[in-house]
Amino acid sequence: MVRPPDPFDFSEYSRPQPGNSGVPDQGAGDFTRSSGGFGAPPLSQQPTRGFGQPPSAFGQPPGMAAVDSFGAVSPSAPVQMRTAPTAWLTAAGAAAVIGLIVAVVALAVLDSGPLAVVAWVLSGPVAIGLLAAFTYRDTQARASAFYSEPLWVPWATRVVLAVSCIAVLISAWNIADWIGRL
Repeated sequence: MVRPPDPFDFSEYSRPQPGNSGVPDQGAGDFTRSSGGFGAPPLSQQPTRGFGQPPSAFGQPPGMAAVDSFGAVSPSAPVQMRTAPTAWLTAAGAAAVIGLIVAVVALAVLDSGPLAVVAWVLSGPVAIGLLAAFTYRDTQARASAFYSEPLWVPWATRVVLAVSCIAVLISAWNIADWIGRL
């Protein structure tokens, strides 16, 4: 009976090693031993390091020059903790609150259409634009390796957005009423 060829036999594609008789290595499929890849000697023949001696590419003390895989020396950078850019959120909140105050004054006290337009611009494009700038910079900060967000930031963002929407609605109502009476 003729045995079918082994589909996993790639011995015809292997090159004979120098000093080898052309016979494939019997341990070629043995993954339990180290071949020493890339010209390195097997693990059993590598020199042992004493306890406390770091390997050549790893374990550099902080602030010391590190050697990368290609042999280039580069100084290590200090780690920086990033946080949410709250100045942008504060500016957006201030614009929204000022816009709300101006909108309420324009509607209830002065009954002024042009002042309502100012309130609409402050609480709409200005506050939402500042909130968008905050979100953009916060996303950049979140992409860093170390990011810490205060617990109040998501709630403050929601409050700024709600105040801005309320101010825009009051201003739009006042503008529509003013335009309707012209």
